[in-house]
Amino acid sequence: MHSIQHPADAYQATIFHIDNPSMKELCEPVEGVVPENAREKLSRFKIRMASNPVRQDFARMLVQKMYSNRGYDTDDAARPAEDPPPSQLTLIASAPDETPLGTMSVIFDSGNGLPADAVYKDLLDPLRREGRRLIEVGRLAIDRTEASRRLFAGMVHVILIYASAIHRYTDMVIEVNPRHVGYYRKILKFEIIGEARHCPRVNATAVLMHIKIKDMLGHAKTMGGQGHRRTDEKSLYPYFFSPQDALGILARVLADQLR
Repeated sequence: MHSIQHPADAYQATIFHIDNPSMKELCEPVEGVVPENAREKLSRFKIRMASNPVRQDFARMLVQKMYSNRGYDTDDAARPAEDPPPSQLTLIASAPDETPLGTMSVIFDSGNGLPADAVYKDLLDPLRREGRRLIEVGRLAIDRTEASRRLFAGMVHVILIYASAIHRYTDMVIEVNPRHVGYYRKILKFEIIGEARHCPRVNATAVLMHIKIKDMLGHAKTMGGQGHRRTDEKSLYPYFFSPQDALGILARVLADQLR
């Protein structure tokens, strides 16, 4: 099966569309947020900004379901949909039939700070004083399975393009459960910068992790588009977009910004 990656401007309101990519060993059945027929749905998906109430509801539903399944508080995720603040971008991935497959939000450091400031402000402020421009990934609802690696990688890469090329942000942080530290270190090469602390937002223990965006983009440039052919690499970076596709996505996002 061959991968057909359509130009970023070929689908209205769609940042990227993948039709029947080579999934090979990535199609084991998965449980949880991703539907049971993951082999079919995850082989074809679209990534879009959650810019209308319907997509925002999809994103909120996925987050609420995953958080509740893992025993986290879901009050924040269950709030009625509102227009996202200018400092937040939410992406949603969906199948051709519009079944939601995953969602991810990024919060841009602004006058209101980041959600992680509630617990780790003492560690984030020194980065700001160094001139770093921070983003925080949150509200992530994508199963950690082999079948969703391309989906997860695609959403992260879109966020990187949007944050770095357009808004010049330099560093990414994420609060994760201590049990997931090894996973994020392996798949995206995050490193711990904050010890385990209680996060009241989800009523659970969190660890603060960090990576420079330029390092992520460097990995994407050298490994992106190689997928399962890159057998020596355990991270998600081979499942990022190829440099050519990344340029197409940048052009599409820039065009949206000028509207």
